Order: sequence, then structure tokens, then C-alpha cells
Amino acid sequence: MSRRVGPLLAGGVAACALALLGAPAFAAFGQHGALRVEVRTAASKAPVAGARVEVAGAPEAAVTDVSGRARLTNLQAGPASVRVSADAFRPVEATVVVGEADATLEVFLVPLELRVDESIIVAAAREERRGFDVPRSTVVVSRQALDERAARTAPEILQDRSGGWVQKTNHGGGSPFIRGLVGNQVLVLVDGVRLNNATFRLGPNQYMNTIDPFGLDRVEIVRGSGSVVYGSDALGGVVNLVTPAPELQGSGVRARGAVATRLASLGMEQTVRAEGSVAGTRAGIRGGITARDFGDLVAGGSLGKEAPSGYREIDVDASAVWAPTSDAALTAVFQNVRQADVPRFDQVAQRGYAVYSFDPQARRLGYVQWRQRLHASWIDTARTTVSWQRSDEGRVRRKQGSSLETREFDTVSTGGVSVDLSGRLAGTARWSAGVEAYHDTVRSWRRDTNLASGQSAASRGLYPDGSTRLSLAGFALAQFTAGRAAIDLGARYTRDDVKAEDPIFGPLGLSPDAVVGSVAGRYAVTDAFHLFGSVSQAFRAPNIDDVSTLGAFDYGVEVPPAALDPERSLAFEGGFKLNTPRVAASASVYRMTLQDLIDRRPSRYNGSPQLDGQDVYERANVGRAFVRGAELDAEWRAAEGLSLFGFFAATYGQQVSAGVPMRRIPPANGLVGVRYSWSRAPWVEVSVRAAGAQRRLAPGDVADHRIAPGGTPGWTVVNVTAGARLPRGLVVSGGLANLFNEAYRIHGSGVDGAGRHAWLSLRVEF
Repeated sequence: MSRRVGPLLAGGVAACALALLGAPAFAAFGQHGALRVEVRTAASKAPVAGARVEVAGAPEAAVTDVSGRARLTNLQAGPASVRVSADAFRPVEATVVVGEADATLEVFLVPLELRVDESIIVAAAREERRGFDVPRSTVVVSRQALDERAARTAPEILQDRSGGWVQKTNHGGGSPFIRGLVGNQVLVLVDGVRLNNATFRLGPNQYMNTIDPFGLDRVEIVRGSGSVVYGSDALGGVVNLVTPAPELQGSGVRARGAVATRLASLGMEQTVRAEGSVAGTRAGIRGGITARDFGDLVAGGSLGKEAPSGYREIDVDASAVWAPTSDAALTAVFQNVRQADVPRFDQVAQRGYAVYSFDPQARRLGYVQWRQRLHASWIDTARTTVSWQRSDEGRVRRKQGSSLETREFDTVSTGGVSVDLSGRLAGTARWSAGVEAYHDTVRSWRRDTNLASGQSAASRGLYPDGSTRLSLAGFALAQFTAGRAAIDLGARYTRDDVKAEDPIFGPLGLSPDAVVGSVAGRYAVTDAFHLFGSVSQAFRAPNIDDVSTLGAFDYGVEVPPAALDPERSLAFEGGFKLNTPRVAASASVYRMTLQDLIDRRPSRYNGSPQLDGQDVYERANVGRAFVRGAELDAEWRAAEGLSLFGFFAATYGQQVSAGVPMRRIPPANGLVGVRYSWSRAPWVEVSVRAAGAQRRLAPGDVADHRIAPGGTPGWTVVNVTAGARLPRGLVVSGGLANLFNEAYRIHGSGVDGAGRHAWLSLRVEF
């Protein structure tokens, strides 16, 4: 619940804040007016707080207060298109005429029973579009769903979503698989800024776990090639993690706050979160801090506690927005995540290590974005984003019975800038284009210390110290609509420049470039049934990790390769989307061919096939491969308050040139569930998550200690979840996970799934 900031907030600090928040608007084009909106439920006529009110062309939205009211000022005079949306309700669109006097609009919202493809998504085309209208396979996890499920980590948000599969090398990791690809073949974004950097590893990694799930507003997933829109690495798909921006008010100044917690039994989690915001008509700020203590994972069946696997984490986030006019907005965002002593249980339990952990595992991100609405006949909006990101990864390891401790530390600093323009062509056609650049600098060192004698020696780190990568790109996208048909076209050019001065191997470097294109189409057979299809190219440019790694990995030691070419793909997809008052569904089939796929192959170091007692490998373009599969997700409103839902995904991958399976391909898997919601807020949900056995193993899978001999057995897990949205901003959810205490492991993971346990999440807003 929000409260108006009153006379009690006197003093110099408040006076300065009010002066800023109420600062006069800059001069804008033409005559301006205001709009008052009142939002209520259709059934009970109760006010809807927190509803988002957007006016086409205005850079910022307003949010309704506890009385369901919002006011937007300094709007362009004339007809205005208004969209009102709120979690758990169907969005409403209307047209009003803005003049000198306040225009008024009364909106009644109807509860939303089915949520497939109803959400707005940005990641598919770099601008907001309704998921149902996008000619690609997309999933959006809303803020409501984030609150209800309260996933332990950001990667685990995807685990129970259509096409989602999350491999966990360790309890403090989590890497999303999309269409059989993982790690540096899937692009992860934070508010559209690349998380992938020059040291993103081949195969699963832990980097998405450095994003605080409590600091998210929604998660967007685009399954399938995304390189035309976002560049390198988006072979399998794109995950965009969107943070909440301060919501400006229609009038006055308001402060909001919230406290949240998540607890898991058996000592597996204690999390607390505090956040607050202050917003006025022209500016707003928000921030939060999360403290997390994860105990050792307790696995199902007779597996018991897997120690060491627990760790601690502190997250801080802040954002600010300033809208000097209705046509412009400046947004600033900062995030800091630090995880300490994050163990690799598999290395301790299976590979003879006394100590093996990431310490620290940390990330900082800051960006500033200026968005300007332009009053030109063919340009609507210009957006410039300047970002800086730093990733710190320390590794500590020591073998059992040894006094030799190895510490490695890698820091990647990434600067980025992008400029986007978008507008409308003749009729209903739209276009967007832009340029972007990212520059990575890597600092890397290693120190071996004899704990018995205290003597230590420095040596080359995992990467050559001072390595750099520069990526430059330009892109153009267009959308055309004619009657019931729509088509999306896109093209991108990218050039990368990787440089490293290696003290052992000499100069290392590559300068690859890539040109990719895509075409996607949609045909509305009816307003509720759409057919869609796409053909798209994608690529992954070799990065510093590919070009210069020297060090141990899961089943050997890697040395730098002589040469590498970019990985390239060509993907075909076709499917349908259905959205009726009672049934919503989407289904797709796809096939992706991969050229110059990069993987490890046996090699030699100084003429020997072994180094430090382990087999030597190097990266190489191993040849051709393909991935094909099918995905289905659906919801059915069987009766008032009762809905059934589920998804299914099957993936098959093969290295054609070698005649062997692709590594780590997930088995067929899916979920079915039933949910009942009472009219006054409580809900309960029972779901069954299952996966088949995976017996098709690549040679690398056979050599991987995390995969059992013969493959990974199938499993079935039953979960029960319940919750309620209560008055005064209280959200309660909880449940019993793995109800029958199944012992299971997600294929390729280094830890097992959690056994039967209870969890509870509380969030109170004030």
C-alpha cells in the first residue's frame, strides 16, 4: 500500500527532493494536456492499485494509487491511445482526446485466467510487443508469477517454464538450456544489456546466478536464434531479465516500501529483502538490498546432505528516472551482487579435492539510458544506452592430502554503448535500426601457495593478463502488416577483434566478422488462432575463453588453439498460437543446423598428450551438427477458478561430421498441473515435473564425472504450492517441493535435486 508523503517529511533533504520532483517541464512541442484515469475491477468495482497506465508516444508510464487513480501530465494534445494493464487482469486499450482541460478515463478490468502469450515482450524485437503477435516462440514470466513461485535463484525461474531446462554444475550455479544449447550459445541480457562477456565459457556456467531474483520485474525468453536482434551468442535463444523502474505519479509525491523473505526447511535457505521508492511527477528513485544464506543442499531419497554446497550472498540494486518532459526520460540503474565461497560439491565428492570453490563470485552493472521521443514524420523514438559491467571470479582449489593451494582470479570489465532509432513507415509498417559496441578487458592471475611452508609462486592465469575484445555491430529491423498477414525482416553485421599477448604461446588473436539475416511471418487465421514461421541465421564469435584458455576443466586440461572460426547456424521454425477465453496454447517444431561448431578435441602440450597427469585438449571447429525438436505449452480454463496447464519439450542433437550425439542434450521433459483460485484471492496448485532418461551420450558426456555411467535416469517430482494476495499489500506463498522425496539429478548437473522440503515466501508492501 502506498502513502502520500505529508508535512511530517519536512527539512532540507525533503525540500530538495520535492524541488527536483516537481521541477517544471522543459518546453515541449505544441499544446499539452493531462489525463486522469480511474481503474476498477469489473465485478466488484473495487479500485486496482499498481495498475500501469501507458500513453502511446509518452516515454514513461504512470501507476495507480490505492484508490485506483493515476494522472499523466504534459501529454501531446489530440487523440491518445491508452493501455491499462495489471497483474492477473486482462489489459484494456482505449482512445481519448487530450486537450487543455484534464481528460478522464474510467477503466474496468476483467480477471485474467489464461496467461499464455498475453504478456508484453521486448526481447523479441527490441521494442514492446504482445507475445501473441510475435512470430516466434516466446515466454514471459510476470511479476505476479515471480512473487507466487518465489524461485530460489534467477536460473531456477526458467526450470518450470516451457522449453526451460537448467543445468546446475553446483548449487551456486545454473545455466539455461534453450533448444539444446547452453552457456555461451545462449545470450543473457539485463534490461537489454549483454551479460555475456569475453570469458563466458563453453558449456554450462554460473553467471546467470549473479542476478538477484528479488530485484526482477519480469523475465522474457525468446526460444530460437536471436543474433539478428542482439548479436553473438544467441544461437539457442535469448533470456532478458527486466528490472523494475521507478513508477512516476500522476500528481504529488509518494513513497512506497516492501519487505520480503523466503525460507526453506532443512536449513537450505534464509533470505530477507528490503526495498523502497520515492516518486513524483517528473522523477523517482528506488532501491533494495537482499541478504541470502543458503545452507547445504539436502537431496532426495537416501542421498542426504551434499556438503559443501551452501554459500552466502549480498545483493544491492538501485535505479532512478527523470522525465523532464513528456517526450524524454533519463534512466540510471546500478546492481551489485557478491557471493562468497561458492563450493563445487562434485569436485570434492568425486574428483579428490579437499577445497574447490568460487570465492568470490561477483558482478557489478551500471547503465544510463536516455530515451527521446522525436516529432519527425518517420522517426518516433531515439534511445542511447551507455553501460559498464565488471565480473569477478576467484577460484580456490586444493587436492585432498596436499598442502598446495591454487588461487586464480579473473576480472572482466566491459564497457558498452548502443544507439537505437525506431519509427513508422507508410501505413502499418514499422522499422528500427541501430549500432552498438562492447569492449572487454580481462585481468587474470594465478598463485600457488604451499600452506605447509608458506612459499608461493605466481604464474599465468587462466587467460593472458590484459586480453581484450572489441565488438562493433549495426542492425536493421522492419515489421510489415497487411490484413491478416505480418512479416518481420532483419539483418546485422558484426565485427570482433580479440587480442591477447600470451607469455607462453606468444600473440593470440582473431578478427572474425559475420553477416546474418532473418525473416519471420505470422498469419491470423482468426483473431484467436495464428500460424507463424521463421528462417533465421545466427553466430557466435570466438571469445577470449575460446582463444586463450590454459587450465583445468571438468575432465582434462585445455591449451589455446591454433585458429578458430565463428560458429554459425541456420534455423527453421513453424508453429501456431491459440488464445481464446477458455483455451490458450502454443506449439512449434524446429530444426537448427550448426556449422563450425566449437568443441574440445584431444591435443598435445610440448609434444605430450598429458599435462599434470590429465589429458590435454584444445578448442576446434569440429564440423557440422544439427538440433531438432518440438515444444508445446497450453492452459485450459475448465471451470470458474479452475485451470489445467502444462508443457512438453523434446530435443535431439547430433554431430553429423563425427557421427556422435551432441553434448548435454536434455531428455524429453515436461510439466502438468492444476490450479484453483478462489474469488477472494487464495489459490492452490499441484504440479508434476518429469523428465525421461537420457542414454544418448556424446564422448564428452561419457568422460564427464557428473553424468552416471550409461546416462542419467528419468525422474518425476510432485510439487504443491499455495498462496494468497491479501489486503494491505501482503503476498503469501509457499509449498511442499518434491512431495515424495524423489532422488533425481538434472542431466549434466554436478549436484542432485533437492529432496522433500517446505518453503515459505512473504512480501508485505506499505
